[in-house]
Amino acid sequence: MDSQVHSSNTGDVRATPAARKLARELGIPLEAVPGTGPGGRITEEDVKNFAQRSEKTNLTARRIPLTPTQRLVGSRMLQSLRETAQYTLGREVDVSALIKIRMELRQKGSPANITDLIHKAVVQAILENPVMQAVIDGDDMVVPAEVHLGFAVARGDELLVPVIKNAHRLNLNEMAVERRRLTDAVLQGIIKPEELQGGTFTVTNLGTYGVDFFTPVLYPKQSAILGIGRIVERPVLENGNIRSAQFMTLSLTVDHQVINGAPAARFLNRLAELLSQPEVLLEL
Repeated sequence: MDSQVHSSNTGDVRATPAARKLARELGIPLEAVPGTGPGGRITEEDVKNFAQRSEKTNLTARRIPLTPTQRLVGSRMLQSLRETAQYTLGREVDVSALIKIRMELRQKGSPANITDLIHKAVVQAILENPVMQAVIDGDDMVVPAEVHLGFAVARGDELLVPVIKNAHRLNLNEMAVERRRLTDAVLQGIIKPEELQGGTFTVTNLGTYGVDFFTPVLYPKQSAILGIGRIVERPVLENGNIRSAQFMTLSLTVDHQVINGAPAARFLNRLAELLSQPEVLLEL
């Protein structure tokens, strides 16, 4: 018998003695290893390479305890779905002008970015459509006098919602500074409990993850939440001419117990107007 041939249940496998020895030590069936030696013979290097590939592709089940934050957020989201009649409206908006203004602000040294411009537009649209913050209290509907804007921030696999208090009293740059401060506090793990409470409306952005449209879940004790999708470039036919435009998708989830389709649509339409013609945001 050829000393380079090893007999197995699946037929003869040509392998070097070193390869057979290493395969036995690693518990690897030689018939599963592709050979690259002369005549397809399995070499010791072939066994090593097979073992490395197996380590990379072997998946093992793991039990990972939920963090207190994950348990709390999960409980609140379940509570939200149980206690509210949620539905979602969506629409696209041309944000080419918004991006242009952001570039101009950057050149002027402004701390505001696209997120801050969106936040400012949301606050203004709420001021013009205050029912978007209404909540049920017994047999009454209560409309808050202030706008406390929550915005979702991911810290690893956790999700926290810091709140820009009295956002309606801040100009664009002031809002940007406060948004950055709260974001840094979340990421550094030094956010204060009171900075995560009292929101009247929430904005969540998955556009940075390549998401176009999604269904945000209402934050408990709120009646509306806005989801922001990614910005995509597309050609647009305008007055017989083709131009390039940047589009963003908005996803607005509301509680039908408080807000019907028409007022929700009016809010979304006004928000789209502000984002597509954002010059007014610089004056607020």
